Amino acid sequence: MDSQRFEELKEKMTSEKVLSAIMVYFLDHFGEVPGFSAMGRPTQHKIVESFLEKALLGWHQAKLLPNSVRLIEIPEYHFIHGVCMFEGGMMNVLYFDDIQTGIIVSAGNRTRPSQLMRFSVKEKPPSFASRN
Repeated sequence: MDSQRFEELKEKMTSEKVLSAIMVYFLDHFGEVPGFSAMGRPTQHKIVESFLEKALLGWHQAKLLPNSVRLIEIPEYHFIHGVCMFEGGMMNVLYFDDIQTGIIVSAGNRTRPSQLMRFSVKEKPPSFASRN
């Protein structure tokens, strides 16, 4: 796999205004490339899983189906991609751990449109006080 493609995807992840263009680029240059899915290894990532849960609750007022989160990590590119299922649909996620930025896509169907969200993780400043 050409590392330049990962760099281009990373650039799109942070600057592309049309979020669906990021997913189109991923599918064209990664998802349909033979051998891509074998490049990574299964992983768990609490931050990514948390964003999936929050997006799902906000968009569809639903919860993840048990054991439905499938994340694959490609460590040499600091890249995680995956899928999760919920009652009536699925969501995809792309995430670069080194820049802590990702995109979540909820596939649409006849009764609901597709939803897309870019997310970034920023560390809380030391002076941040938790508000309850």
